[in-house]
Amino acid sequence: MNKFVSLLTHSFLLLSIAPAMAETPLDTSKLPSLANSNTAPDATQQHTQKSPVRGVVRSTNEATLSSGLPAQIQNMPFQEGMSFKKGELLVQFNCDKQQAEYRAAREAIKVKRNTVNTNKELQKFESIGQFELTASIAELNQVTAQAQALASEVSHCSIKAPYAGQVKEQLALRYESVTAGQPVISIIDTQNLEVDMVIPSHWLNWLTVNTNFSFSVDETRQSFTGKIARISPSVNPVSKTVKVIGQLLPPETDQLILPGMSGTAHFE
Repeated sequence: MNKFVSLLTHSFLLLSIAPAMAETPLDTSKLPSLANSNTAPDATQQHTQKSPVRGVVRSTNEATLSSGLPAQIQNMPFQEGMSFKKGELLVQFNCDKQQAEYRAAREAIKVKRNTVNTNKELQKFESIGQFELTASIAELNQVTAQAQALASEVSHCSIKAPYAGQVKEQLALRYESVTAGQPVISIIDTQNLEVDMVIPSHWLNWLTVNTNFSFSVDETRQSFTGKIARISPSVNPVSKTVKVIGQLLPPETDQLILPGMSGTAHFE
């Protein structure tokens, strides 16, 4: 009997509070926002979360210079590691034969030109025909072309520095005979340097050309400043990264940085 009375009492209480619960609205202000918790960080958050990236130093000017003609190396004044200025002589070849042939061709031009001038005067008096004059002009043109070819060959008798830099490697030695097109010296510019870096592609939200950065070199533990000069036009779809090239400012006199060194770039 007591159990029956208790059951009726509980049923009555449930029936009495049910309407009140239905009429009371649910307060959602205290519930956590799922939308806010799943929202991706914006560009400003990504900017503050950027981390250092690795980079490799390389030169903007590096070249292997070859011989333009078959000849013997007469002089190489700069050895490996030595610095040179733009326009200075790097390699001198023995071109005695080519220079003699060029001088002979220039004298032949003088002779043929005098012949043409004489024939023009003779034709005025009808002492010679048009054929003789035309033939002499053709001979002048022929020796002129030969002289031009020899002048081009003589211009390859020396190799001058296209820019200031240092000798990276001597690929031939003094008194050696080389063939046309054979590499003889490798040079590199150690003042105009760049840094190759690979960054996350989402950094392009804030990283642009002229963005400043500092670069700490592993080998010397010295820091250099630079700015982004170029950005690769394509993104790696697998790694979601993109290559950027930074231009380093010229180092101070007491600083050392060389192509091939590596380090870490920090963006401001």
